[in-house]
Amino acid sequence: RHQVWIEHAVDSFSFAATTKPDLINFDGEKILLCEKKENKSLDNYIHQFYHAGSYLDRKEAVDFCGRKTDDPKALSLLKDALNDPYHGIRSLAMSKIDMKKDRIRKTFEETIALLVNKENNRPVRASMIESLGKTADTKYASLYEKNIYDSSYSVAGAALEALSKIDSVLALKHSMELAKKPAKGKLDKAINAILVASGKEEVFDKLADKFSEMGLTNEKFMLMQQIGEMTGSMKSNERIKKSIDLITSFRDEIPSQVKEQTTPYINGMILGGIMN
Repeated sequence: RHQVWIEHAVDSFSFAATTKPDLINFDGEKILLCEKKENKSLDNYIHQFYHAGSYLDRKEAVDFCGRKTDDPKALSLLKDALNDPYHGIRSLAMSKIDMKKDRIRKTFEETIALLVNKENNRPVRASMIESLGKTADTKYASLYEKNIYDSSYSVAGAALEALSKIDSVLALKHSMELAKKPAKGKLDKAINAILVASGKEEVFDKLADKFSEMGLTNEKFMLMQQIGEMTGSMKSNERIKKSIDLITSFRDEIPSQVKEQTTPYINGMILGGIMN
């Protein structure tokens, strides 16, 4: 360990060493207020991940490996990062894994499938389920069903959305049941999307009742969009009129500060519902 005083905009420092170091870890305690540019190799970052002491050391290594997913050594580190004791590292590693790429999916699918039900951090578990959902593999149906009624809306929503990709009938069945219970965030969005996609007009009645009970929130704005999409496909004039009335009422409740930005979009949605 060496301490130096950085006095000028450009300073150089050199240190005697008997062998080439596996890693030069500038600002080892990660406390310096600065912008830094480092020229470390992949091997340097791998050494840093396994041997340096702090969370930020591991974060830097995972960030770097996330940009080098064409290298098997980087993929191996990301796989180990999924077992990191800190959920922040596990979450970061998940964000670097693109399951739409065949090579990446083959590397990580089995590991994620084994870890998902052991993961105790809900946002990380949700991201794992979401990743598995991209495979559209029916063998995970029971895993998704197990998580649909999780206490976390993020986990339940990810599971319901993943199930809808492989079994729309079963997903609709669960959505009808879940629609009777309180739901927010990702779960609420997934329920509404599946109900709308079902094409069943009677579903509109459930969504309309739910919409009427909601306050002036972003969730209500999102549900309005889904109701607007459904309007054009309905045959019941009564339901179409009710949909337009609900959307119009919502538009008129929007505060004046944002009404100028939202009104043209909402008017277009209303017109689209009438024209269809």
